[in-house]
Amino acid sequence: MPLGETGAQLSFQTGYQSVNARTDRRELLTDLQPFEPLPDDDDDDDSDPRSRADLGRFQSVVSLRYPLTIWSGEPLPATPAQGLRYTSKPVVPFVQMVLGLTGATSLYSNDEDQSFVRGSIGFTGQFGHFSRDFFDYTGFNLTYSQTGLSGQSPFFFDRVEDTNVLLFGFVQQIYKGFRAGYQSGINLENGDILDDRITLEYSRRTYGVVLSFSPRRRTGTLSLRISDFNWQGGTTPFSGEDVRPVGGGVVR
Repeated sequence: MPLGETGAQLSFQTGYQSVNARTDRRELLTDLQPFEPLPDDDDDDDSDPRSRADLGRFQSVVSLRYPLTIWSGEPLPATPAQGLRYTSKPVVPFVQMVLGLTGATSLYSNDEDQSFVRGSIGFTGQFGHFSRDFFDYTGFNLTYSQTGLSGQSPFFFDRVEDTNVLLFGFVQQIYKGFRAGYQSGINLENGDILDDRITLEYSRRTYGVVLSFSPRRRTGTLSLRISDFNWQGGTTPFSGEDVRPVGGGVVR
């Protein structure tokens, strides 16, 4: 939701879910023996039913994003030989500062709750026009966030534990329509890598193919873009519901 002519954007989501996931709450693990050790968040075995519990969860999230343009360049002419050589729209170079604020509350059916407020400041931008054969596009992002937390989720998957985080990434044209990128996040308190993603893209004016892989999540995606057909339908990925991204305690 755009907020008037300010450039700020407000988004929200709310919903209720029946969740079956790993937990370390002994009172929820009815099949666990009295002297058996509790599950560990670092344990890769996610299939053991003795470490999983069923709870209902109500979650509500509100986010505010406010981009401020520091510098903006000019695009190339929208011709197949210039601005539209490797992309469906001419690339506009820019640098922005982005301010963000997010608040979320999760209520669980065992009477536990987890709430947080997260503030962030970051910079994002792109240089070049993605028109020449070599190194004519560089994109980047750098964001610092600080989180104030109250309560704790009974589950591992949506528990907020990283409250001082630096996110960064870049995308670079290598040759003609090929671009490579890397995205990562670091907990500044202990140096742990929170997430990472490697991308390889081949782009033309009318289509593009993107291969993405996350070593930490051990998941990958293959995306296909087709332009200039005035598509008005949905854009649901051709995949099941086995993997859903969770960022900062919020299921997207």
